[in-house]
Amino acid sequence: MGDSGLKILSLNVKGLNTPQKRRLLLRELKRSACHIALIQETHFASSRQFSLRDKAFPVTYMASSPQKKKGVATLIHSSCPFKIHLEVSDPAGRYLMLVGQIASTTLTLFNIYAPNGYDPDFWTEISSLLTTKADGRVIFGGDFNAVPQPSLDRKASGDSSGTPSGYPQDASLESFMLDHSLVDAWRLHHPGDRDFTFFSNPHHSYSRIDLFLVSLSTMPLIPTSSIGDITWSDHAPISMTLSIPSYTPAWSWRLNSSLLHKPEHILELQQQLRDYFLENDSPTLSPTTLWLAHKTVIRGHLIQLGSRLKKQKLASLVSLTKDLSKWETLNKLSPSDALTAQIKTIRTAIRQLLGEDAARSLAWSKRTYFEFANKSHTLLASKLRNQTRSKHITGARDGEGVLHTSPATVNKLFTSYFQTLYNHSPTHVSDSIPLGQSIDRFLSSAPLPRYPRHRDRRLDTPHLRKR
Repeated sequence: MGDSGLKILSLNVKGLNTPQKRRLLLRELKRSACHIALIQETHFASSRQFSLRDKAFPVTYMASSPQKKKGVATLIHSSCPFKIHLEVSDPAGRYLMLVGQIASTTLTLFNIYAPNGYDPDFWTEISSLLTTKADGRVIFGGDFNAVPQPSLDRKASGDSSGTPSGYPQDASLESFMLDHSLVDAWRLHHPGDRDFTFFSNPHHSYSRIDLFLVSLSTMPLIPTSSIGDITWSDHAPISMTLSIPSYTPAWSWRLNSSLLHKPEHILELQQQLRDYFLENDSPTLSPTTLWLAHKTVIRGHLIQLGSRLKKQKLASLVSLTKDLSKWETLNKLSPSDALTAQIKTIRTAIRQLLGEDAARSLAWSKRTYFEFANKSHTLLASKLRNQTRSKHITGARDGEGVLHTSPATVNKLFTSYFQTLYNHSPTHVSDSIPLGQSIDRFLSSAPLPRYPRHRDRRLDTPHLRKR
């Protein structure tokens, strides 16, 4: 999470009703290093919504329908200080609107799963929300089931020219974009490219129906946008970077405890420790300095070890993804049954690889719950704690009551406050007689509890000292 901007990702998952798929999604979101994730087609019934939270994404907002269909969810990473002021969710599970603030920038974030047919009432409802309740810079993300430009964003089977006719929902989307001055972020960054986010197996056709639509004032803050590969879902993830003024995402290192599970890793760490103390232990170096410095050295080695193992673990996945991208590019240019079969084979291999990874994570989670289920442990404390409570300080008022939201200004306010608080006697020094007299007067007049002298004598008796 050390990027210079805030990364927003959107993905249609086609249902998350199994623990494996929910675990797989969360792992993929962590791997993508996104700060805000817009998920469509969760297929959670409003009467029973499964959890999509973990330590990385502790805040989740959902909109679900009464049946197990549709549904959208917006996940916010723990490092993203998105303070929500207003939430509007669709009872039918078609959209979710969040109005909030990051640093001093106000955002309105729409997570959309549009109807897959002509439905003007849906766009009328979204237009009403956008007009009456939206604030600041506006971002739409999700599955629109329509394309902005059919001649560029659709490709039918066997069509090499790429000029299919549009659908009624395409016209509705175009009218909505014109009415509210919204632009297609990916198209502005890639004006001459043709790429797609969805492949229809029954029709053997490609389309770019997953979009980011932003207001004109937001577009200067978006330096990049991209389309990923279609892997375990039949939609490709789309992402964009949002550069918010005076905001830099936080990053901190934590020990990956799985590195300590294999004997060969433990032996390697032991050898590193022996080499460090043999090479650096000397009479001129204090034991405290030697001990504190070794933490930095071992942390660097653990980071290096984790990076090496991650590269080895992802080698097969990267190779499969490259092959998938190559075959998909060929299939987009000239679709054929042979290429489609090859793509299905690679996708099956990727799903199996990711599924095994998610299964191991799920098994570890079950083991943890089994081991600490009935114990007063950190697991119980973390579940009792309010996970939705924000840990970020998004604003502070100065002495005059003026609210400041810039992180730099907030830090200065806290620094000034505590400097004043702990420097209440700047003219007093430790050997000052007036200071000593002032302290004596305060302690003698303060109603401090005193331990009775007769109890002092009783505690000093021999039979109590033996206890």
